[in-house]
Amino acid sequence: MGLTRVRRNFEFNIPGAKVGRVEVLWQGQWGTVCDQGFTKDDTKVVCRSLGLRNGWMVPFYSINREIVTGPVWLEKPSCQGDETWLGECPGASWGTSSCHHTRIVSIFCYDQGVKVRLAGGEQPETGRVEVRLGGQWGTICDDFFDHLDAQVSLRSQEEAY
Repeated sequence: MGLTRVRRNFEFNIPGAKVGRVEVLWQGQWGTVCDQGFTKDDTKVVCRSLGLRNGWMVPFYSINREIVTGPVWLEKPSCQGDETWLGECPGASWGTSSCHHTRIVSIFCYDQGVKVRLAGGEQPETGRVEVRLGGQWGTICDDFFDHLDAQVSLRSQEEAY
């Protein structure tokens, strides 16, 4: 089994959460993973390899603004979701990525789940989107929030991450 780590390079105040850039060890060198084609099943595999059950992939663009050097080891691992680490996934092709360092994947893993609700609306399907993490409800920023984000938020009210 290979090694996976999440490199946190910013403050994130949710105890027990693993948040940051995904890195894998291959041929004695740490490298990153491309976000192109990275799926929820790929995220589950990474979170499981870190000792957590649940994963929620979130593209934190601010994480990737730093200068990242070294290889981008994987692109589109195509995991089924039951592998123990990314190297077991059927699409894992080491060292062949043409991905640029601005497209590396960052993830959010949290064992206690993530809950989503609409609050403060006049009807059940209206209101502001709130997320429960670390035992507290909070709002999310609406910058660049669009119809697709709204659809995901509504579906997330029924799903457990």
